[in-house]
Amino acid sequence: MLPLNKASTRIGIAAGIVAILGTGIATYLYFTPSSSSSKRMAVTVLEDCGGFLVNDPQADFLRKTALSDQEKAALQKKIECYTFQIGQDANYADGYTNLGEAYRRLGDVDKARKFHQKAINLNPGLQEAKLGLALVEQESGNPKVAVAAIQEAIGHKENAIAYYYQGVTNYKQGNIKDAEVAFRKAIEMDANYAEAHANLGLILKQQGKLPEAIEQTRQALRIYPDLAQAHYNLGVSLQAQGQTQEAIAAYREAIRVNPNHAEANYNLGVALRNVGKTSEAIAAYREAIRINPKNVTAHINLGTDLTDQGKLEEAISELRKAITLAPEDAEAYNNLGVALYKQNNLTKAISMWEEAIRINPQYAEAHHNLGVALASQVKVEEAIATLKQASDLYRSQGKTQTADKIDGVLRNVGVQ
Repeated sequence: MLPLNKASTRIGIAAGIVAILGTGIATYLYFTPSSSSSKRMAVTVLEDCGGFLVNDPQADFLRKTALSDQEKAALQKKIECYTFQIGQDANYADGYTNLGEAYRRLGDVDKARKFHQKAINLNPGLQEAKLGLALVEQESGNPKVAVAAIQEAIGHKENAIAYYYQGVTNYKQGNIKDAEVAFRKAIEMDANYAEAHANLGLILKQQGKLPEAIEQTRQALRIYPDLAQAHYNLGVSLQAQGQTQEAIAAYREAIRVNPNHAEANYNLGVALRNVGKTSEAIAAYREAIRINPKNVTAHINLGTDLTDQGKLEEAISELRKAITLAPEDAEAYNNLGVALYKQNNLTKAISMWEEAIRINPQYAEAHHNLGVALASQVKVEEAIATLKQASDLYRSQGKTQTADKIDGVLRNVGVQ
């Protein structure tokens, strides 16, 4: 090993490290996991109020999401229509159960329970009211009561809708296998049940059965091409298989149907970046942030891509927003350090990487970056120790090529 007490030697080692590794400052990108919902856009309200609302499960998918303003407005119109029907016939049980379902979707479970119970009092055999009441129990934190009620409804009258809701209820309780059986039963009874195909596809994806998951999701879209969440879930499955271009097309379709789909815009950004379309990725991240300003990872990825484009002030602003939203996010500190380093603000960059390591001591990229920065300051002993630690971490995490590169650089400058 070369002697480190000579200034010329120390500067030479430091310069060698920075020259080779300084261009490889490590950043980190996120990918959103599969969404577990499958929500379609609101339908037009007919003057006759349509059929049973519970038979149109547009708001009951595997993940509960906030209703859009458009969906809320559509439900309010439904409520006006159902209220008018009841005003014409105070004993109209169908109207009461539809009111109950509308209020449940709006989040008012007390009103929902009252109206479903009124419907059952008027017509004890009304299965739609029983299903609606079961869904209220599920959302009220009474899952066992909900399961029993749905099972009772199925025992009284088998149909695809009942099995669909049985699948939803089982999934929300973590009973994935039972949920799969229920969705398959719903499809058996109604092969054109798009939402059942979509949710079955999601469950299969979560089990790692990607080809079958993709086929079920495609079948849902053949039946109902405007099911935005199915397009999104298809994109996630295709992305997981490495079919990035196909995933991009699926995310774009989800956005076409629902322009305010934050996750589709976000994952579109990730996919576009992966194929080198950074400017388009930035636009997608901006849209995701417009829809959901608290999306930490969108701020991080936007800041990272802006850094790569040399737009450092804006990049730093985005990364600071991420840290404000998530003060313990190590990746945000790491990537902010990269932007500051490229801005020649070495002292602040070092403090960001030190903070990233404090939050996550196993964060190889932060050790790597800190080592390069220390070499830039000719703090050779610290740089070497930090880079060796980065190499060990990379190797333990299976990133052997990066570890080998660091080891090779250290050998080239005389470090054993």
